[in-house]
Amino acid sequence: MPLMPFRPIRPIKPIIDATVVRMFLVPATMTLLGRRAWWAPPSLRRIHERYGLREAPSADEVPVRQARPSP
Repeated sequence: MPLMPFRPIRPIKPIIDATVVRMFLVPATMTLLGRRAWWAPPSLRRIHERYGLREAPSADEVPVRQARPSP
């Protein structure tokens, strides 16, 4: 005897699954892996170095300009 009451849930199941994976599992994995999550293969890394492709500096790396004293 098939489970008929669960048939209406079938089209919604992939949406729920994708939401759970994208909202919870991926961010949790990225947090656990830290810097290792941003690994690039050597060939791609060489292209980045050759053409100067870098990610934008974070707020910690950007030097803060000091205000000039008024005369």
